[in-house]
Amino acid sequence: VAFKLYQVKETFSIPFLATLFFTAYMTKDFSKIHLTKKLLSCIIEEARGVVMVINNSQIQVVSFSLGDELYGINIMDVKELVKKENIRPLPGLPYFVEGIINLRGEIIPIVSLHKRFNLKDSPAQEEDDFSGGFIILNGINMKVGVIIDKISRVVTIQTSEIKPPPQMLTGIGREYIYGIVRNDSEYLIILDTDKLFTHTELSRISEANLQ
Repeated sequence: VAFKLYQVKETFSIPFLATLFFTAYMTKDFSKIHLTKKLLSCIIEEARGVVMVINNSQIQVVSFSLGDELYGINIMDVKELVKKENIRPLPGLPYFVEGIINLRGEIIPIVSLHKRFNLKDSPAQEEDDFSGGFIILNGINMKVGVIIDKISRVVTIQTSEIKPPPQMLTGIGREYIYGIVRNDSEYLIILDTDKLFTHTELSRISEANLQ
C-alpha cells in the first residue's frame, strides 16, 4: 500500500489531487475523499519548505466564499477541509473565536472570519452540509480552523498577476491580505495566514484550550 501511495504521489500534482478532493467532497464520494486527503497530506508535509511560491512563478490557492466576496488561502497552508459540526464554546477566547471542535482526538479552535474581518453575516441558505465547513490551517505552533460559507475550487495563479491591496478597502483590513488578483469576472482576495492572528491572540487561544 505504501509503495502504491508513493507511485501515485509521484504521478499526480498537488492541484490535480486538490481538485479531485474537492470534487469528491461536493459529490460525497467518501472513498475518494479518504484517499485524496491522505495523498494531499503526505505531499503537503513533504513540501513544507516551499513558502507561498511554486516554481517561483505560480501558487495554488484554495478559494472560498465569505458573503459576497471570494477569498483564497495558499494550499501549502491548508491541512484539510472538514464538514460542519457542532462547535463547543469556551470562556476566555478572543471575540472572533467561536469555540473548539474535537477532530479525531485533536482539539481545534474555530475562528469566524466574518467577525475577524467585520463582515456582515451571510444570509440564511438551504441546509447543505457540503456547501460550507471548516478549513483547517497548519500554523507554526497550533492548528486553527476557519469557518467558510462555501468552498469554491483550487486555482492556479501567476505570481506576476497578484497585486497589493488598495489603500481603501471595505471591511477586511489590509494587514490580513497577501494580495488581490482578478479571477474571471471577480476579484480573489488572497489571505496572509501568518498575519491573521497576533502572538497574543494565539497565546490566549492556546491557554483557553488547555483549561
